[in-house]
Amino acid sequence: MTGKTPVWVAEVPDSPIRYVAVFNRNETPADVTIDFSSIGITAPDDTLRDLWEKKDIGVFSGSYEVTLAPHQSKIYRLTPPGATMVKRLPPTAAVAVHTGTFATGSVGGTIQVRSLRNVGDFSVSVFTPDGRLMSGKTGRDGTENIPVGGSGVYCVMVTYNGGAERHLVSRY
Repeated sequence: MTGKTPVWVAEVPDSPIRYVAVFNRNETPADVTIDFSSIGITAPDDTLRDLWEKKDIGVFSGSYEVTLAPHQSKIYRLTPPGATMVKRLPPTAAVAVHTGTFATGSVGGTIQVRSLRNVGDFSVSVFTPDGRLMSGKTGRDGTENIPVGGSGVYCVMVTYNGGAERHLVSRY
């Protein structure tokens, strides 16, 4: 994670839908701007939905600004006009994302983080759907399973010697 107000973006494979997580790591409130063009959104009029509050914010083009309390985070879904949602999988289904050095997924009641290469020690931080740090774990060349309680979109940060990866993992 870089900076005090990072913006993370996750793409849905074969879909124009994007998920955006915003964070305030400051000790004071902060305004965080999601600049749609900087995250690859060029079409106008995307619908912005607050996933934790389960409500549509509105239709936007260009950018969206939100004020976050100290250490608060939010996660949104950006859906262009005419886009359809990805089919939801049953709660027992294993959903995996393979990017870079690690694969993450939801397996049963856990979030699983698996190293795809020999990286030595790595550290995993999992943030709950309401933005709280749920777990911090250290692993070594293999798989770490982090028990999670409910459904929603979890933010997973994996750091290792030489890099860091961010993943958003959905549990439904």
